[in-house]
Amino acid sequence: MGKRSKVRTRVRLSDVAEAAGVSINTASRALTGKRDVSERTRASVLAVAERMGYTPNALARSLVQRQTKTIGLIVTDATHDFYSPIIRTIEETVSAEGFSLLLATSTGDTEKEQRAVATMKERCVDGILFTAVNVDAPHVLSTLSDARVPIVLLTRWPRAYNGLLVTIDNVAGARLAIRHAVNLGHSRIAIVSRFGTDQNPELRAKGWAQELQAHGMNLDESMMIKAESTIDGGRGAVPWLLRQTPRPTAVVTYSDVQAVGVISGLLEAGVRVPQDISVIGFDDVPLATLVSPKLTTVSQRIGEIGWIGAELLISRIRQTAIENEQVVLVPELVPRDSSGPAPD
Repeated sequence: MGKRSKVRTRVRLSDVAEAAGVSINTASRALTGKRDVSERTRASVLAVAERMGYTPNALARSLVQRQTKTIGLIVTDATHDFYSPIIRTIEETVSAEGFSLLLATSTGDTEKEQRAVATMKERCVDGILFTAVNVDAPHVLSTLSDARVPIVLLTRWPRAYNGLLVTIDNVAGARLAIRHAVNLGHSRIAIVSRFGTDQNPELRAKGWAQELQAHGMNLDESMMIKAESTIDGGRGAVPWLLRQTPRPTAVVTYSDVQAVGVISGLLEAGVRVPQDISVIGFDDVPLATLVSPKLTTVSQRIGEIGWIGAELLISRIRQTAIENEQVVLVPELVPRDSSGPAPD
């Protein structure tokens, strides 16, 4: 019979301490870089640990430190053009700060989102970055009020919420879109908004109305329709748009994906963009430069939302963040090919 292979047992901290001739507490403090251990003792413990092949137990360490070095991220759709840049910048930021990222998607399903929240808490994540489907849902409100888990909301702003948040100035962004259309000579402007319980649609409607009023016009409810914030939602708004009399010469949408759907539907109907109707989006997702004509839009500075949110959450975890800090970014107009002078 051949020799049996010897099962290698895990080297414990107590084994390192015994071999180095120090207490377990001293060995632990030497390995974690505590300052109250002499350099001679630290060097000795490190040498023994390396020789014995000791690796710290991450789970045990996290229980002692009450941190898992893991951040949860819950988004509605990881494949959506809006969220992919946010996810990328968050991952880069948390990784650089020594954290791991646990990603969950709700796909717009509140029950799936609720399970994701529960899973994050069960995994004892140190904090959560959250773009909720319905920011007023009971499970969202209870999560936001749970002081044990720091939360940073991204983009969607609940009513009467004073917690950590990173979003865009929706009023200013909506005004930029209308101002651009008016400056091009458009006075018949249609608006495609979106459904939603958060206050972002209300804030943009406020901005659209304010800018129209600044130019002597009113927000005509008959010139505004709500649609899903998808390409199909935008395309579905086109028949309504073309039934308007007189026909609008410009369309301002809630999102870029809606705008892409509007452009697609208009072109299919034989309407030229921007010669007959200009289209202005909101977000500045990568898709905006891939369509033809390239989309004029209001930039949400999406990547910045991700890394600022991650930095804010990590600061809260490390207890260095200002209480209830809210970051509201200033939007920027990005003119491209889908907007032009109003037709004669």
